[in-house]
Amino acid sequence: MTDTTDTVAPAPDTVAEAPQTVGREIEIKLTGDTRQIVDACDWLARNGAAFRPRAANLHSVYFDTADERLRAAGMALRVRKVRGRHMLTFKWRSDDAATAFERGEAEARLAGPEPDIDALGADTAALIRGVCGEAPLEQRFTTELKRRDAVALPGLSSIKVAVDRGHVFAGDRSVEVEEIEFELADGDIGDLIDLAARLTDACGLRLGSRTKSERGYALAAGELPQCVKALPLTLADDAATEVAMGSILIAAVEQFVANWPGLLEAELPESVHQMRVALRRLRAAIKLFQREFPCADFAILERRAADIASAMGQARDMDAFTALVQDGPGNTLKDDADFGPLLESAAVRRFEGYEKVRAVLLDPMTTGFVLELYSFVLRRGWRGALDVEALGRLSMPAQTFANETLDRLHKRVRKRGKDLERLTVDERHRLRIAFKDLRYAAEFFTALYPHKAGAKSFIRSISKLQDVFGAYNDTITAHTIVAALEGEGTIDAAAGMVLGWCARGAADAETHLAASWKIFRKLEKFWH
Repeated sequence: MTDTTDTVAPAPDTVAEAPQTVGREIEIKLTGDTRQIVDACDWLARNGAAFRPRAANLHSVYFDTADERLRAAGMALRVRKVRGRHMLTFKWRSDDAATAFERGEAEARLAGPEPDIDALGADTAALIRGVCGEAPLEQRFTTELKRRDAVALPGLSSIKVAVDRGHVFAGDRSVEVEEIEFELADGDIGDLIDLAARLTDACGLRLGSRTKSERGYALAAGELPQCVKALPLTLADDAATEVAMGSILIAAVEQFVANWPGLLEAELPESVHQMRVALRRLRAAIKLFQREFPCADFAILERRAADIASAMGQARDMDAFTALVQDGPGNTLKDDADFGPLLESAAVRRFEGYEKVRAVLLDPMTTGFVLELYSFVLRRGWRGALDVEALGRLSMPAQTFANETLDRLHKRVRKRGKDLERLTVDERHRLRIAFKDLRYAAEFFTALYPHKAGAKSFIRSISKLQDVFGAYNDTITAHTIVAALEGEGTIDAAAGMVLGWCARGAADAETHLAASWKIFRKLEKFWH
């Protein structure tokens, strides 16, 4: 699969048979087991989808440079043979895409299996050469699929349906593909999302979070799925508040979905953590906007996000507790106590926690929540609940909204942090929440101030204070976990050392509290 088959220069024996097409692909993938796929096909047929009587055999070869420059740029290039014809397809992430469902796409028919990029047109070929340079293209992996396709017509939109079954191959490795694709041919993306949501509810499918090319690249490299952290937002300086709202909400839900493979395929502890971070960011954003633009749907979505996050709490707590024991007292004090029984008991609770996370991700209600949020944002669902004055504020500059929001949250932190060292447990908890809200808001809106110095320092200062409060919170969590594990083996000595370790960590963090608070109070507001 790694033989060199072409260079980025034009292939002399391959010519385009038809004009190329360049546009945007808007597509949603749903996946499930064989029974769910069959049920979905039956449901689609009952609801107006006219399938072709025979499945088509699709053989696709994906190309890239040896060091995978196209992959690094978020691009994919393939030659697909179907019904005796060769089609060259190039896909890339569009800078102006509102969702992960949207990609740029260019296609051209070829006379043979060699990837002549000039067939895609001068602009697209230049884009590919700009990424690949003079490096030759090589076969990286292939897919062999049987596809049944149809057209569904919900409302006024035209939606193509494709049911794919087969495999991705890379060397002697393979991975199964079983999914349904919905592509918007013409009309409203909201209709596309609604159709996917209806099918999810009827047949129990879940949202597919990785493309075939992403799976193929990972297979070829022998890679497991990776955790996905929140990426910096891109917002224009003159963006309207409503535009910023949509971008922030979608970025949070897409981080949540992007971490599904890390749990479902690899059980990565960091993926659980990042899913919870994404949901916290989503809830924080919803609360910010709900305050200014009251809407019942905001409250409903926030509660559903909270429920999903809560189902992941046990897994995350046990991951953190296990890491704390292994890296801390379990390593330093291993000659003073047997930490094995404690860790074994924690492992049982951890397994239970991961089963809960797996169940919530496979639950069609979770995919339904994600699709509902997409639909709500893309259709600007909050508008129907607002009066004329609030509707007018949606078009105000996002910087204005950000300035007001950051001022309010900053003032709240300073007020709750007054007499910091004498705060009660409940008051510290309220301050910790205030810091969290301020940090997320700062991260959301930093993109609106690209030329302002101090944003990173501001966020870093908050992060240090959060670490102090986090150390104190770790002690509380450790007490809760140890209490739950009592009686499960001989853990008393080890448990006592763990609690002592946490108490010492909290005390050490406390010594830095006053200094960190002083630094924070002196920081200039980067948004002014």
